[in-house]
Amino acid sequence: MNKQKSKNSELGFTLAQMAVVILLTGILMNMSITTMRAINENTAVKVTKKRLEIIEQALVSFMTRNSRLPCPDTDLTANDGLENPGTAPLVCSDEVGLIPFHTLGLQQDIALDGWDNFFTYRIDSEIGFWATPTEFNLSDLGNIQVDTRLAGGGLVTPSPITDAILVVVSHGRNGFGSYTLKGTQTLASTGQYEIENTEITDKDSTFVDGEHTDNATLEGGAFDDILLVMRSANFIGGMEDQSRLKAQAGQELKAIKDSVIGFAASNISSGSFTLPTDITGTDEGITCTTPTCTKIPTDPWGSDYLFGAHPDLATSYVFNNSTTTSEPSIKNIRPFSDNLSLPAWNISFTTGDLFHFRSKGPDRIFDTSDDIIVYLSVSELKSLMIQDGSMKSGTKQLMDTFQKIHDALFSYASRDDDDPDVAVSGPRNDRHRLIFSASSNTDGLLDANLLLGFVPWSDLLGLTDISDAQDPWGNTIRYIVDSKVAGHSSENVSEIGIFNDTGSKTYNGYEAYRLISDGPDGILNTTLNLTNTCLGDDICVTIMISQLQSKFANAAIPLDSY
Repeated sequence: MNKQKSKNSELGFTLAQMAVVILLTGILMNMSITTMRAINENTAVKVTKKRLEIIEQALVSFMTRNSRLPCPDTDLTANDGLENPGTAPLVCSDEVGLIPFHTLGLQQDIALDGWDNFFTYRIDSEIGFWATPTEFNLSDLGNIQVDTRLAGGGLVTPSPITDAILVVVSHGRNGFGSYTLKGTQTLASTGQYEIENTEITDKDSTFVDGEHTDNATLEGGAFDDILLVMRSANFIGGMEDQSRLKAQAGQELKAIKDSVIGFAASNISSGSFTLPTDITGTDEGITCTTPTCTKIPTDPWGSDYLFGAHPDLATSYVFNNSTTTSEPSIKNIRPFSDNLSLPAWNISFTTGDLFHFRSKGPDRIFDTSDDIIVYLSVSELKSLMIQDGSMKSGTKQLMDTFQKIHDALFSYASRDDDDPDVAVSGPRNDRHRLIFSASSNTDGLLDANLLLGFVPWSDLLGLTDISDAQDPWGNTIRYIVDSKVAGHSSENVSEIGIFNDTGSKTYNGYEAYRLISDGPDGILNTTLNLTNTCLGDDICVTIMISQLQSKFANAAIPLDSY
């Protein structure tokens, strides 16, 4: 009997214990679920804030590269991450939409908050100020107002922010008003403060930020939104960083230019200097030993520095086959065995720039407004010639002689060669042409139809004797003229002379004439034509037809058109 009672007692005690365990387990599970929810919520908030920081940095970077804000992505139901510019006169298709993550160089997940809903992106309704580079100015203020919610409900007054230029909104755990990955919009909030942040629907310039609450009975209702608010001041630091990088790029470009000048200065010989023809050095793996080679780094934004030549220079001389519209990368500067020798004073470039060295700038796009360019001018290279002891006086004197001949030739070409006007395959009201060459290097008399000879000083006003047509070493300067420009008898009479455009009947080339000095050694080393490279110590000057056209235009002298 006692044994039976003992067993019953043990059984009853065990059931009581089980009940307690079940109760405790339920309490613990409930606590665990609550804790897990809190942990998950906290994680989602941290993810959201971290992604907003990344978006902020991307916006600052975009602004500094482009001097504007990106337009919103308004493809709400088929989000592609690209900004949607407007149709003129609108700058953007709308001031509100989603984060243009592709345009900002971000992955799609960065455009999602911690609850996997898209952030809403709103820029100032004065879009023209912020999305147009020419209008952007950090001193300008936005017109977006951001109110601050108090913990017990209500708003701080007056509003602490009234000049924001953009707002990025996470619609929080409830996601009310946000767009999902499926391209659908969640239900709208019933809380007034969250409705303010549902900009795609609300469409005003007022937002609310501040303390979160689940209490829907408080003023403004439940609130769990998280905002990124940016004002002009948020962009100043990034702009200052970019200014430092731009200054660095300018210094590095100047160093490249100095390397080229240094190479030219060390290669002056008898009136000409040599520039490094392999400035681009496509072989990046070469052994680069100073001073025969200068290794060139990339710019601060990771792009190669570029090299460009004056278009007329590219026409007159082969120099890496470069023009301003097709610029090769600069890897290194080193001399090659086939260095190109340029004349000490190329009259084709009496002013202006021969070469330039370029960084594509922060946007890494060629030929845009943020490109950084350093020029190498004619005057800088000319000064090398004047400073060189062996050529100082002779080069300067030759330059003066060349200029005197140019003036005389232009004066000759300025006269109307068809006055009174006669019909020559159509009326030629303003026919102008250059003079033919002289066959003798002593008398200076022109020889009709002679294209390759000497300066015809006897027939040019402004040149009084042979000394006006001689270089400092006593050589008569050679003169080569284009057959159409001079009016050679072999040419179609309707096509001869200088026209204000080339039209459908092109000249033989683009060179009008050339002057050649035999240099200090008195020996002609250069082939007598308009295009060949000047060789040895010869000093050559080539005038382009385009330059003559410009001189006529500047002097208000009319030219015929084809």
